[in-house]
Amino acid sequence: STSTSTSTSTTSTTTVVTTTTSSTSTTLSTTSTTVSTTTTTTGTTTTTSVCPAGSFLTGGNCSSCNPGSYCVDDVRYACPAGYYCPTESLDIAQSCPVGSFSASSAVTCTVWHACSPVEYEMSAPSATTNRLCAALTVCAAATQFELQAPTATSNRQCADYSTLPSVAAAGVSATVTER
Repeated sequence: STSTSTSTSTTSTTTVVTTTTSSTSTTLSTTSTTVSTTTTTTGTTTTTSVCPAGSFLTGGNCSSCNPGSYCVDDVRYACPAGYYCPTESLDIAQSCPVGSFSASSAVTCTVWHACSPVEYEMSAPSATTNRLCAALTVCAAATQFELQAPTATSNRQCADYSTLPSVAAAGVSATVTER
């Protein structure tokens, strides 16, 4: 069984008369402008737009899409996070290049922050978030030693010299390095 429904949206400045039969609803008016026609057949939607690609319908007129947004089928959408919309009249959002991110409604993408040699990565970056870095712990030279060296994604672990016998008893091998 195939079902087909056709819907025509109209704008009018005069009285609108609606006629309904068993499977068709028709809207008529004496002065009207067709805005868009949608035909649906078993879950597939085909839309015919009034405005050109990269523009949207507002108040019966077509307007160019603003930077930070894109327009499809006469509707304006905010550029989603992870994408950018740099110019007017876009009909598709552009993905941020690898190594960058954006929030929603972005006109550009931002290059991920690089952690400095005295920082570690606390949170990995993505297409929608920047990398978060935190300062590496510095062991107090007079009272602490480095129990575990830092990596690009983990902090340095320090321990007090006073715990050295208990650390050794626990089977942890530690190299005493003053930093």
